[in-house]
Amino acid sequence: MTNSDRDALDALRAGRMAAVAGVNRYGWSYDLIYAVLVGSLIVVQVLPLVMRMPLMGGLLVLLAAVFVKWTRITGVRITGFSPRRARWVAVGLGAVITPLVLFVLWIGYKGGPAWVAPVAGLVGFAVALTGSRLWRRVYRAEMEALL
Repeated sequence: MTNSDRDALDALRAGRMAAVAGVNRYGWSYDLIYAVLVGSLIVVQVLPLVMRMPLMGGLLVLLAAVFVKWTRITGVRITGFSPRRARWVAVGLGAVITPLVLFVLWIGYKGGPAWVAPVAGLVGFAVALTGSRLWRRVYRAEMEALL
């Protein structure tokens, strides 16, 4: 192995270590904000369309702003789809959140009980928080295993 190969491997390891350190920074604050936004996105599905669309748009803009700010602070872009095992945590999270959104949307359409949306929002909050924490743990483990 030549010095340039060794330097390249050292740079790769340093990049991975920086990614792990970035994911460790401000973890709970990001996860809590993310979970609140996901829970809110679920709750607004019960509202009439004229109220739901602007609120959803605002919540999605906030979610994007949190993502951009987190990327700038930590230097890590958390898309949820890499590395490999962390990807499946993100897919599982989506597989649980999507039916909740659709269920509340259906409840709103059918004129179901008003208490369902806040309860589904709380469930969505808990699922998003748990999924985000799990994704972070799996991401760190996979990145550290590559070192």
